[in-house]
Formats: sequence, structure tokens, C-alpha cells
Amino acid sequence: MDMTQDPDFAAALSAGLASVVGQVVDSCTFAMPTAPAGETINPDETNLIVNWSNGESSLILPDNTGDCSEGWQFTGSDQVTLCAASCEALQNDAGATVQLTFGCTVDEVIPVR
Repeated sequence: MDMTQDPDFAAALSAGLASVVGQVVDSCTFAMPTAPAGETINPDETNLIVNWSNGESSLILPDNTGDCSEGWQFTGSDQVTLCAASCEALQNDAGATVQLTFGCTVDEVIPVR
């Protein structure tokens, strides 16, 4: 959020915070963005990367077994939810951030540092 050029700082801050709050449902559930006009988000090309506070990044694979002990799953069509062990690891690292990427298969993802 760059609010340095906005004439109404309070309104810009409020709008910026509202946009962030709308993306994180809770500490382990994240809202999917709306696809650009004329495009769709392919679930098979959706990836979740955790950037840990120690500077390392981890590609978290989707849970394909259904028990959701590690990894992540789609919750409905508009949310991604971390499985229990992955959620716990994220919650135990206060400086960690989550990045959702779209349009690449797992073998094409290059984590951004």
C-alpha cells in the first residue's frame, strides 16, 4: 500500500486495510482473488508458498489424500485452507507470510524471496 500520494491519508489507509482484511479469512484460510476479466483460475495451477521468517521459502503441496493433515485444500470455490500440520507450522512462525501463485504447475514455481 502506497498512500504517500493520496490527499486523504485516513481514507486511503482505511481502504488499504479493508482490502487486506478481505483476503485473509483467518490465519490459515485465504480468499481466492477474482480472476481478471475473460480469464479463470485453474485449480491445478494454484500454488501456496510460505516465506518463513528465517528467509527460507517452502512450496506447500495440495493435499491429495483427503485427510488434510499436511498441505492445503480448496474450501469451496473461493478459499484455500491450510491443513492442520501446515497451519500449525505457519502459526508457530509469527514472521511467516503466505503467497498464492496462479498459472503455473508445481514444477514451474520459483519462490520469490
